[in-house]
Parts: sequence; structure tokens; C-alpha cells
Amino acid sequence: MRAVRRGQRRSPAPLDLQRVGVILGNIALPTDGAAALAWDILGRTLAEKIDPAFFPPQPSPQPLNRYVAGLPAGLLARCLGLGGGSVTLDAACASSLYAIQLAAAELQAGRLDAVLAGGCRGPIACTRRWVSAQLRALSSAGRAAPFDAGGDGLVVGEGAGIFVLKRLDNALDHGDTILAVLAGAGLSNDLDGGLLAPSSEGQLRAMRAAYRAAGWRPADVDLIECHATGTPIGDAVEFASLRALWRRLGQTAAFLDP
Repeated sequence: MRAVRRGQRRSPAPLDLQRVGVILGNIALPTDGAAALAWDILGRTLAEKIDPAFFPPQPSPQPLNRYVAGLPAGLLARCLGLGGGSVTLDAACASSLYAIQLAAAELQAGRLDAVLAGGCRGPIACTRRWVSAQLRALSSAGRAAPFDAGGDGLVVGEGAGIFVLKRLDNALDHGDTILAVLAGAGLSNDLDGGLLAPSSEGQLRAMRAAYRAAGWRPADVDLIECHATGTPIGDAVEFASLRALWRRLGQTAAFLDP
């Protein structure tokens, strides 16, 4: 890491927008726009056969809404004039973390100089309720209570969050305000788990890979931000994985004991 005095800022260097990409995580569920488009193509034809009087003509929705999964990253790249490529991926709850990891890989390989990486989600309201009900993951109390004995499920929301990632030397040269440095990341396939009952073994593989990449020990970390969905099974598995991470390395973890 290059030494820089506190408060010292270099003159910002121009950034080639053709070497800036976008990688977003986005769970591929129907959106309001996609639902309107489906109705315009399929539903209205059937409805008009039943009784056209009940369904007056409406303006046709934007055809781009058919790209439920891939549109967000492509639209963002086009609006900002970024030519480094755009990708939207769906890895369920890990989507935004996958996006960060893939962005870091692009930077490390030298293929891009900056990446907008993060996640977004805005499915149609009835889809959120239907999926949550089918999975039996929605909190009946309407509140999230992660790692709490009274937790009975998650509360579904929508929103977006994006990081601007650069190589550290470039960020220093450009005089950027650096909020954090990504030391390492780990990914794994949860081979034996499911959406609501993940595999502790898979979680451990991912965490160990991240520590190896960073060159750290688990004891070097002061704060852990958890998935913590509030679902009883998911929280229990995640908590067990954290305890196993410390204990299998012969380190004390009294603060993780009940």
C-alpha cells in the first residue's frame, strides 16, 4: 500500500469511461413493468374475448421491461456512458456479494479500471408475498428479528445499493475518498443446502477462502456483518458456521457461545 499523508489529495486523473463496467446482483422476479407487458401481450387478448367493455384500451408498456434480469445493469451503463460491459446476475441472497467479488476479479485482472458493483431489487408486490408464502419464510408478525428466539421469518423489501470499486493505487492517484479496502473475498456453491436451510459446510468453505485471500485469521476481525434473515433455520445454520470457524482453528470463541 502506498503511504499517503492524512488529508493529502492528488489531482484527480481522468477516468476512461470505456474501461468502467457495471456488475449488479438482481433476483430475477417479475416487476411491475414486466407484469404490465405480459398483460398487454397475453392477458388483454383473453380479456377482450370475455368482455371488452371491462378492459378499455391502455398505452402499451415499454418493451424493454421484458428484460427483467439483465436490464438494470445495461440501463445504468447506457445512462452513464460506460463502455466496459454490464452484467446482471442472480445468486439469490448472495447476488450483491457475487457482484462485488466478480468486480474485484475484473480489476485485479486489469480488464477494467473501475466497476459499479452492488445489488438492486424491486419485484412486483404480489410476487414478493406469493414467493414468501410458498417458501414459508415471511414473518407473520411483520418484523425481522435476526438471531432472536422469537424470529419467525423475514420482511421483504426493495431498493438498491452500489459501490464504486477501483484498484487501491488508482484510487490514491485519482484523489478519491476511500471508504474501505476489500482485502479478500470467498465464494462457494452450497451443494447440500437449500434456500431456507443452507449448508454450514458451504458457508465455511466461503469464509475460509476469504480469510486465505486476505491473509488474515478469524481472530483478526473485530466486526462481523451477518446474513441474519430472521428465519429460524437460516439463522441457526449461520450461527453454527461462525462457531465452527473459530473452534476448528483452535481459537476461543466464548462470545459466540449462548
